[in-house]
Amino acid sequence: MSTIIMGNMVAEKEIRSSLGSNTLFEKREDGGSTITGIAAPFYSDSVDFGMWVERYDAKAFDRTLREKPDVRALVDHDTGLIVGRTTAGNLKLEVKEGGLAYEFQPPQTTLGRDLAYNVEARILTNVSIGFMVIEEKWTKLDGGRYLRTLLDVNLWEMSFVAFPAYPETTAEARSAIFERGKALADLPPIELQRERESRWRKLQIIKAR
Repeated sequence: MSTIIMGNMVAEKEIRSSLGSNTLFEKREDGGSTITGIAAPFYSDSVDFGMWVERYDAKAFDRTLREKPDVRALVDHDTGLIVGRTTAGNLKLEVKEGGLAYEFQPPQTTLGRDLAYNVEARILTNVSIGFMVIEEKWTKLDGGRYLRTLLDVNLWEMSFVAFPAYPETTAEARSAIFERGKALADLPPIELQRERESRWRKLQIIKAR
């Protein structure tokens, strides 16, 4: 078995979904509602990508949460259907033992009330997160397959979705991710370090825009 750790500084948005069995709905005394759940479970393998499986490391969200990102709450990843954000205070994210947990209070708007109704009625039961991978680890398994562990990600948004897609990427994008992982596994250590430093510099340029 071989393992490589590599920064992934290409600004590509990836989307992953969590099944809705952990979504809880609560009505408050003030007439509002609170929705809680796990948006990203730790150490739980994804669906089979055909070439690899994927999981979140327990520290994958530590850095991005320390930086207090302005994460949006959306419906179906539609930026026109925004229902909250961390800077507004109605979306809270924290790392718990089981994964990245969220607490969300739908706004008292038509869209917010519709969302609350759909979650309470179990019409909407799934959430997805949108992020960019900063650091990942590829482990070669038996049979030529790989395990991709997400070590550090930039979190952008969380969505309530009707049809979870894990992952919501094209076959071409999945193939590119896999080929990158294989290529990195073949680099000698000194070249890995140079490539990682180069991608880190690219990330700083992206974040400064």
